[in-house]
Amino acid sequence: MKPLLVTFGILGLLLAITAGAFMAMGGGGAVDYSTMTGAEVYGKLCSQCHGGRGTAPNGSGNSYVGKRDYWDKESLLTYIADPRSVKKKMPHLARSKRAMNPIPRSVPTAARERLVDHVIQLMDALK
Repeated sequence: MKPLLVTFGILGLLLAITAGAFMAMGGGGAVDYSTMTGAEVYGKLCSQCHGGRGTAPNGSGNSYVGKRDYWDKESLLTYIADPRSVKKKMPHLARSKRAMNPIPRSVPTAARERLVDHVIQLMDALK
């Protein structure tokens, strides 16, 4: 009987860890992006990989240092909607083995624009 309790205990722990990670990545309920600033959207969707200032301190996303010359608002909006297709066309991204996930469809256009404005400000600060 003890091995069964240990198995259920381990399964419960794994479920709790998975649920916590899901919540930390922005899951777990509807988010009203329409009322968020660009910095708030960035904090919710981007900072986990790119860091709070765009320097990617944990290494899971690319840093924005030196990237400003490659991006304008329109190209960045296109990229966050479909990173994999844009990645193939951008010389500074083509060498990277990874691509970010697209911004969720639940993020409205105005919130995407605020997000991109915020990212451009971060890139400008890191020139």
